[in-house]
Order: sequence, then structure tokens, then C-alpha cells
Amino acid sequence: MKTVVYGSSIKGNGHFISGTQCQDNNSFDEKDFSDDEIKVIALSDGHGGAPYCRSAKGSRLAVDITKKELYDFVNRIKPFLDEIDSAQRIIDEFSKHSYDAFEENTENTENTENSEVTQATFDVSPLKMQIEALQKSISIELEAVKSDIVKAWTDAVDNDFMSEPIQIIGAKIFNFSSISQEQSVKVYRGYGNVSEDSIDFVNVDLPTNIIDSIEKNPRQLYGATLLALAQYKEHVFILQVGDGDVIVIDSEDNVDYPIKKGSHMIGNETDSLCQRDVINRFNSLYLRNKVKIAMLSTDGVANALENEQELKTVAQGVYESITDEPDNFRSSFKPFLRFFSNASMDDCTLCFIANGVNEEAYEIIKNSVETEEEHTLDDSYQPLFENYTLNRDLFELIYTEKNGQQTITSVDFTNVGITAIQNSFMLEQYIDLVESKQELELLDSQRKLIFDIVSYGKRYLNEREQLLNATQKEVYCKMMNSILSQNSFKLINYKVAVFEMDENSNIKSIKKTIKDERYAVVSGTSGHVIQIEDVTLSLFDTVKSEFGTLVTFSEKIPITDTFSLEFEKYDIKLIKEK
Repeated sequence: MKTVVYGSSIKGNGHFISGTQCQDNNSFDEKDFSDDEIKVIALSDGHGGAPYCRSAKGSRLAVDITKKELYDFVNRIKPFLDEIDSAQRIIDEFSKHSYDAFEENTENTENTENSEVTQATFDVSPLKMQIEALQKSISIELEAVKSDIVKAWTDAVDNDFMSEPIQIIGAKIFNFSSISQEQSVKVYRGYGNVSEDSIDFVNVDLPTNIIDSIEKNPRQLYGATLLALAQYKEHVFILQVGDGDVIVIDSEDNVDYPIKKGSHMIGNETDSLCQRDVINRFNSLYLRNKVKIAMLSTDGVANALENEQELKTVAQGVYESITDEPDNFRSSFKPFLRFFSNASMDDCTLCFIANGVNEEAYEIIKNSVETEEEHTLDDSYQPLFENYTLNRDLFELIYTEKNGQQTITSVDFTNVGITAIQNSFMLEQYIDLVESKQELELLDSQRKLIFDIVSYGKRYLNEREQLLNATQKEVYCKMMNSILSQNSFKLINYKVAVFEMDENSNIKSIKKTIKDERYAVVSGTSGHVIQIEDVTLSLFDTVKSEFGTLVTFSEKIPITDTFSLEFEKYDIKLIKEK
């Protein structure tokens, strides 16, 4: 008979919506299909929420480190475990022999009430003491493993932090979409990465108190739970930090939930590897059991179930799938996990060690391939920013090179006004007005009408011109706002706080470096990324305070060979060319 070691993780439905990565990780790889006596599985759930932007990396480090440390631990204590097995085997054989002898003696005695049964004189107490001593040594070694895991994990995240300091970005985006209303302003604060031409946000709603929290303990960025199990023969070792579930079903179908959530935890709270006192929150357990299947799962699985007892059904179903449907096992495993995420919306991970599997089923599963599930969850993605692209046909950016860098020193908004007047100009009405003026001038020159009739006509046409100009101005402004609402102009100013750790990985020596405030035009947004191009502070201030004036149109529009319409910001005049 063979042992199947397997595990998989899927990205939760909620993470497809937010566009974040899967924060669960597990330790399974193809090497786990082996005949090694020592079997190890581990999983880790990176925390969600604003403070834990690198928890996916933290959970990956956790399972890799734990798998190695736990395997090395079991390998070191194999002699102890073999001694325990030998001693226990002698005790069991002696107990069986004594019982059989007692039964035989009882059957051969005519008066059992008065007979004295002679027991074997072999004393098993030294063997029991030997087992107790070995178990104490194992407990000491197990405590050391917990310390080794914590140290290796903290060293790994500290090194990662030193090589890639965290950036916290505070930004304001000014959206200019109207000449008659003030620009709208949106404030963002979150983790991210800033380059010369873009800002890549992880999130945009980071509470201000988190920044102080990071200074005190930057490891929380990598916060993750841990759940691991190692098996050697009938010896089982379990480690746990935080939530997640362990279920063990033995060869007689007895069910055990060996580790319980701490009573100090409330609601969705969980312990974490990133806590300073994590070693005091690190649970461990040693069992001797003929395991049929031992299954570990993250809380994304349990949160989809009505109660803990349903985990038994899940574990039994997994085992039946291995033995009864090995052909489809690996291809259906991720869709099976999706069932849980549909209910919990969370990442889901499930790992197990299944013993007593026939060789044919084992070989089928070993040689098959886990296929990616088919789903439409990518369509549910809700980006941080709506798609936006600066319309360079409307807003011409003027660059100046300084110190090898190009900076925008001015913006030509003329094309906005030209486009607005082209789309809104009341040409027929102005031509009608011009023709009426021309006719009146012709009559005046020919003196075919009396003076006061000509004067009345001029007053009427002047009033008509003023009304037409006011109407044209209103239509023009509406068209300008319509164009800007669809092709807005965006400015951004932002600061970056860079948190760095010293070379000694000293948590108390965090240094916060605030980069100078920067100013830029937003040239595009997509998903979590803002594309930017630097502008001067003076231009930033000018556009912010005078945008309505800058984008208005100032030019002459010919109507006929004789008359033109003169636009000077908001003022519109009909003029006669000389």
C-alpha cells in the first residue's frame, strides 16, 4: 500500500474582485510522490487587510521554511521514534501474552472464584519509563523546531524588507472636468511602488495609524498563519500558529480534531507569525496513530461549512476520490476547492496525507496532471482606478529638458476651445444676423429709409446680436464642459514615505525617509497603476488656480468674407473686418 501526499491553493473569489493575488500557499510539489518514510505537509494563510501587503510572500516563506525544518526534525529523531516503537511492541506483545495466558488458565480451572492466576513475571515498567523519557526528549526537540522556524522566518522577511524597503504613498489627484465648477479632488494613501513614470498602488485606503504600527513592527507586512503536519510510520507531529483546521481520521474511522482555536481569539482574529510573542502562541502536538487521512485546510474552507463536523465529510470525500476515482482526482481538485471559495469568498488551501492507498490508484494520481480550473472570475475584477488616458489632441504638453530629465513646463489648452466652438458654433444664426446687418447698411447708404427707421433697425440688430452672443457663450460653455467631462485633465501631487530597516534587522531602528513632494500630469490610469509625467510646481499651481481661464478659447472665427466672430475667453463679439 502507498501514501499519497497532496495539496493545492486557489485564489479566492474576493481576490478576483479586488485584483489582489492569492495569499494562501502550500508546500506540495511533485517530489511528494515518493517513497520517503517521512511525509510533511504545510500551508499558510497570508492575512488580508491594509497592513499586510506582503503576506503572500510571508506565507510562501512560511511553508518552505517549515517543510524543511519539520522534515529535518523528524529525520533527527527517527532513532528515538524507532526505540519507542520497539519498546511499545514488546509491551503490547507481553500484554497480549499475559491476557492469553489468563484466558487459558481461567478455562482450565474448575473453580475460578478460588483459583489464583499466576501472571508472567516480566516487568514492563522500565520500558514504559524509557518511552516517557524518549517522549520528553522529543518534546524538547519539538520546542526547538518551533524556535528554529520562527527565527528562520523572521530572518527571511527581514532580509526581504532590507532588500526592498516599503513605500507608503500619499497622493492627491485633481480632476479638471468643467470650466464652471471647481476641480474635484481625491485623496489616496496606500502601499505601492513609484518609478519615474508611474505609481503602482497595492491599496489606496491605508489608515494613518497603520504607518505608526509599521514603524513598531514592519514584519506585520508579511503576516501569515502556519499549519503543518509530519508523519513517520505511526508518529504524527502537528504545528500551528493562527487559524486553520486539522482533522485526523484513523484506520478505524475514528475522527480527531487535535488542535483547537485559542480561547483568547475573538471572531475573525488570528495569531500570526509576525507577532513578537509568536513563540508563546505556537501550538504543537505529538500523536501516535494509525492514520488513514490527515487533512489540513485554511479558514477559507471551514468558513464555507456550517460546522466543524462537516470537515469529516470533506476528508472522507477526499479519501474516497483518491481510491474510487483516481483518474479524475487531480483534474477536479481545484474546481473542488472553488466550491468552498464560492461560499467564503476567501483563498482556499487543502493539504493531506492519505495512507493505505492501493498502488494502482497511487500511480494514476502520480502520473496525472492538475489542470487549471475554468472560470469567469476574472470578469469580476474591480480596479482601483477607472481607465483613463490623457487626450493629447486636446491637451498639448510642452516639455523642457533639465539635468537629463524632461519636465512639463506648460500646457497648451487651445485645442479644447477650438473643439468646443467647432461643435457648438451657431453658424446659421450668425449668418442670418450678418445678412440682416448687411441689408440694413445697404439701405442706410442708399438713404431709401428715413433716419429713425434705420436707427430702430440698428438697435434691434444690436440687441439681437447681444442675445445671440449670450446664447452662443452658454452653448459654448456647455460644450466645453461636455468635452472636459469625457476628456478631463488630471494633475497629481504626492509624497513617498520609505521605511528602511538597518543592517542588524533591528525593529526599533526603522528609519522613515520622506521624499520631496512631486507634481505631475496624470497621463493614464489602469487597474492599480497611475501613469505620470512631471510638471513644475509653478505650472501645477497655475493650472490648479486658473484652469477655467486657461482652457477658454481666444481667437477669431471667420463667418463670411466681411464678418468674424472674436472669442476672448468668455467674451464673444461679432466684428466687421476692414
